[in-house]
Order: sequence, then C-alpha cells, then structure tokens
Amino acid sequence: MVTEVLPIREPSSCRGVGATPWSPPFSTVAVMNGPRVFVEVDEVIAHLEALGRLGSVEGEGLTELDHGLQTAALLEREHPGDLVLQVAGLVHDLAHPWDGPGQPRHAGMGARAVREVFGPRVADLVLAHVPAKRYLVATRPDYAGLLSPDSVTTLAAQGGPMTPDEVARFAAHPDAQAMVALRVADDGAKVPGADVPGLDHWSGALRAVAAKAHFDRLGWVLMDTLGEGEVADLRRWVDRVAATPDGAHGVLHYREQTDHGPKLCRSENFTPSHDELRHLLTERLAATASLLLGEPAVLYKEKVNYKLAGGAGYSPHQDAPAYPFIDTHVSCMVAVDPSSRRIPVTLRLPAAVRPVPATVTYTGPDGTTLSAFVNRPGTHRGLEPSA
Repeated sequence: MVTEVLPIREPSSCRGVGATPWSPPFSTVAVMNGPRVFVEVDEVIAHLEALGRLGSVEGEGLTELDHGLQTAALLEREHPGDLVLQVAGLVHDLAHPWDGPGQPRHAGMGARAVREVFGPRVADLVLAHVPAKRYLVATRPDYAGLLSPDSVTTLAAQGGPMTPDEVARFAAHPDAQAMVALRVADDGAKVPGADVPGLDHWSGALRAVAAKAHFDRLGWVLMDTLGEGEVADLRRWVDRVAATPDGAHGVLHYREQTDHGPKLCRSENFTPSHDELRHLLTERLAATASLLLGEPAVLYKEKVNYKLAGGAGYSPHQDAPAYPFIDTHVSCMVAVDPSSRRIPVTLRLPAAVRPVPATVTYTGPDGTTLSAFVNRPGTHRGLEPSA
C-alpha cells in the first residue's frame, strides 16, 4: 500500500507570541507516514511494532507501544469479557505520530485508520477517548488532578472541559460507559517499566476482532482455526467416524448410489460418542461463533460431508430450507483435506440472519483448515481457494 507522507507541522491553533518551536519526539520516519487506513491485521501489528521504537508523548520512559499495551492490560483486567474494548485500548493512540502538538486530531485519524479492519465499535471507542477526557474533567471535580502533565497541556488544544450540553450528549451515547472505561485506563497507563503482556499476547485478540468486523460487514468470514497438528488430529477423528459401524453409538451414515456401488457421503450425530470432536464443536468453535454473533451460540447439528472418488458431491445450495424449526442459523465449514487442481473445492456459503444455534459442517478438500461463518440474509458467495 502506498501511504501519503504527511509532514508533521505545528498547527496554527498552537502558535502564539512567545510560543516555543515544536519538534516531534519521534525518531522513526517510516511510522510518521500517514494518515492511512489499515485493511489487514498484519498491517496494524507492523505499525504497533514500529511504535515500540518511538518515544511516547505520554511521558518519559515510555514508548507509544508501551502505553497501548498498558491500556489494553488494564481493560483486560477490569473488563475481561469485552475483547473489542481491550483491542480499542491497544490501538487508541496509534495515530500519535501523524498529529502535531496538543494532539487535537489523532483520535479522528486513529478511528479512520482502524474502522475497516476492526469495525465501527473499535473506531468509535478510539474516536471517543479524547471527548471522554473532556467529559471526565467536566463531571468529576478531582479528575483533572489525575491527568499527566502532557494530558493537562493537550486538554486545552482538544477543547477543554465539556459544556453541560456536551456532557448530556456524551452521557446519552449507548457505549458511553465503555468510552469512559477506555479513558480511565488510558490515564492509568503511563507507568515506565510496568510489567504487562507484550504484543504477541494480543495477536489472537486482534485477529478475532478483525474477523468479527469482516463478518458483520460482509456476512461471512474465513478464519485459520486449527494448527497443523490439530488438522492431522482432525483427519484421524473423521476417519474414526467414517469407520463406525452403521447404527453404533447412534452415528448416522448416509450413502449415495454411484456407478461403483454405494459411497459414503455423510455422517451425523457423532458428537455424543466422540469426546474430541464434541470439545471442538461445542466449545472451541461455539466460542468463536459466539464472538462473531455477539450472543451465545450452541451446536444445532453436526455432520461430516465426504467427497469420495466416484461420488457425486454437492450442488450449490443453501442450508436454511433444511432447518424449518429454527428462524436463523450460522454455518461453520471446516476443511479436512488439502485441495489440488485435480480435486478443487468451492465453498458455497449459505444464508443466515443473526443466528443463535450454530450449524457445523466439515467439508473439503481445501488447502487449510478454515471456519466459514455466514450471517446476512441472501449471502450466497462462491469462494475458490487456489491449489
């Protein structure tokens, strides 16, 4: 991606008689390229890594990354169930290198930078962390005394305490409580040498929140769910299901007629007798579905679809007509075997609307193990992974 190089200049609002010439506290020119819009999680991670080499405007002895990590750690401790809020805390000041003295624009720059990759709630929380400071100073008489010297200095450039009308509008926002929580963590995250988890700790959270944003925007998402060793385990588990005798343990096998005789095409109802697959489907994948849906997801139906030599396979279709007793559902498709140009795979994503129950389908072949969750009505896209 080509990014615009924006020289950081002293804004006219900060000039005055006797004003001291301002110079940026940053030494890595590359990170000062911007403002920009991130479209991939890896771009955000690379930017955060670069912030680890830049002194923070928040105080001596801190890098910009230190400040973000401390903010996220405080939110993880105080709000363990709100992953989106924690990620917002991690990235809330990533636009500091793009702004000037007083940092009057960095919240808006940061919100624009992360909106596409992390979604509107992360962007709104990033945008609100400056107004939240103004709100807290206006509503808590002692709060100004808790601000760092830099925050006191920037408060004037950012508008000063809110007026009563501004306070009322801010307090009426449905996410005002989270906005205030991020600001409180922000102001407590300026401790040189604080022992908090590093950036690697947040990789999974960043990718999960980005997956949710993609899901909310487009109605589907592809995710790397299992590691290489787990894929090998999954193949063994599926082979064990396929080898289960008809009717044993309640497992249901379905076969199709081919020119070479009956071929196994589907197995169902295997989780009651298979501990490993039950854990994968009812805990791990259900947790991912719950994150994407924003509400608890439960397993509704599980099946293994086989594409054996000589078999007919499956024509493009939607799952919803097969489930007349539930209003909405989400399908998760996990590829088991690798694809090739000789045996390609097309994933057809069925329609669903804000589902609560989760339908889980193993399908393949494909080059990686993926989960495909489908959300919006009418979504029916073909995805053809390359060999």
